Amino acid sequence: MVVAALLSCRFTSRAHVTMCLPDSRPGLAAQAAHSSLSLDSTRGHVFVVHGDVRKFAADAVLMPTRSLNNPKWFPDGPPPGASGPTRSYFASSRRVVKVSRSLPFQGPDIWLGHLDGRDAPSDACDFSGRPRLQWFMEAARQFVYSALADLRSRPQPPRYGRAKHLIAMPVVGTGTGGARDRSGDVIARLLLLLQEFVLEADIDVALVVKGETMFSAAQALRREVDGAGPRWGELLSKRLCAHAETLAERAANEQLCLFLGAGVSIGAGLPRWQELLTSIAAREELGMSAEEVEQLSTLKLFDQAAVLASRLGGSESRLQELVADECSADLYSLTHGLLAGLPVNAVVTTNYDSLFEKAWDGAAAKYTVLPYETQPSERFILKLHGDVRRPEDIVITRTQMRDSREQRPALSGIVETILLTKHMLFIGFSLQDPNFSELAGAVRRAQGRGKVVVKEDERTVPDAFGTLLMLQDRPLLQELWPDLRFVPMETISAPISSSAQLNAVRARRMELLLDKISLDASTCTSHLLDEDFSGAFSANEAALKKHLSNFQLRLQKNSLARKSRGYAVVAETLRSLGSHNVLPPDRDVDETCES
Repeated sequence: MVVAALLSCRFTSRAHVTMCLPDSRPGLAAQAAHSSLSLDSTRGHVFVVHGDVRKFAADAVLMPTRSLNNPKWFPDGPPPGASGPTRSYFASSRRVVKVSRSLPFQGPDIWLGHLDGRDAPSDACDFSGRPRLQWFMEAARQFVYSALADLRSRPQPPRYGRAKHLIAMPVVGTGTGGARDRSGDVIARLLLLLQEFVLEADIDVALVVKGETMFSAAQALRREVDGAGPRWGELLSKRLCAHAETLAERAANEQLCLFLGAGVSIGAGLPRWQELLTSIAAREELGMSAEEVEQLSTLKLFDQAAVLASRLGGSESRLQELVADECSADLYSLTHGLLAGLPVNAVVTTNYDSLFEKAWDGAAAKYTVLPYETQPSERFILKLHGDVRRPEDIVITRTQMRDSREQRPALSGIVETILLTKHMLFIGFSLQDPNFSELAGAVRRAQGRGKVVVKEDERTVPDAFGTLLMLQDRPLLQELWPDLRFVPMETISAPISSSAQLNAVRARRMELLLDKISLDASTCTSHLLDEDFSGAFSANEAALKKHLSNFQLRLQKNSLARKSRGYAVVAETLRSLGSHNVLPPDRDVDETCES
């Protein structure tokens, strides 16, 4: 198989990679890396995100279309001030172009690409008239190297405060491009191309995949590619790798839930709490002097919010509107995307924005937003402090915090239940929310947190109800929360001039950690019976697929078996493994079990 040949390559030298992926332009990447604006000294990385590249926050993204008027890729029409080339611009050797923008914009640079296999030149096609896979790979290669050169030609740091530039692309050719039935081979070649690229270029790449089967195949293949290439130990310490494996196991066993704080949305350009309040204070309608704005930051956060409401004539509703305006964003971050790919059903957040919902939408997840929606769903996101789409519900002052706790006790009950029954993973949360402190205290009392576990060094510590991912170690805070496991990111030895830059490097470490958790938690089974991914199977998977396919064929030929009530369960299992041709149960279902 093509995959077997590709995975036989090793990343120990460029020569081996070039044999698999010729014409890789090493000179361009080397020159670009030399002029890098990256803060992080570790190599670039290929992230795999289950989501929608159209809503993804990055420095540059590839849209596989030749027209800004394509409603599939630009459902809201062309971006403001954008102008693209005519279709005739794309020649057989010129496959990508950057979209020009005449107006200021906050989003990524958009690149258009010619990936429509129906218009591939004859010399790029096989005897059947279909484009060879290398034709799709050439467009992908042109995008990553052209985007890299463009980013490095401008002295601009990475967007959204990242430590490295980030470019994103979908799995090209697998939509209307003409290579859907070769999706497994396409993903394998893309992963190898991108792995080669990040090894020589100081940049990160996100391969954004749509659909559960596509994500499953990508993660399965990445395990093979990672096994052939650089190890996770080059990116993360043994300590962080061990934490990733533990959290991934909890997620795979449906024991993990998420608690998202403001830090998660920083990667999408949204402010921290202090930045939010300072930005509102600086607005002209509040009439605050520069000195007053500076003095405001010396107060506690809730007191700052009270001052702002006072300066707005005592109007908390106007303050809520301003908060909603400051916290509105269209593109979700890499962190959102990585978290959306985890097999978790419960998410709690104090954030006002709707970015995690957008990430779940991109992953085609069905979910309920509590307390605003009532439709039944296995997955839900509980918004404790309100939603930008409902400014009147936003909680920002101390009074609103108290009223929210008293008026919606059921929400606190949900959080308490989660804390009692699941392991909570905290990301971007500072533990400063007084409501949460009360909830955690109630859980401690309910469980009688005298229970202990023995660590490897034989010390006994209180059992942890959750894990807090944090940028830096805070031992004094840990003393206040002995039943919460703190996982700080490592510091680095590279010279960094500011705490903001250091935090950017640590934030990237957290992204890498989340990517490993996502990879390790993936079951990688949703594509096993999908023929489109036959090129993605290892020898073991191919053997399993063969036996499962034979089993399905024999089962569906047996009319008596299809009359059994148990057949519906088996049929659903086959669908969950990627089969598209599962016959429904026979209408004459066996009723002997009912009496």
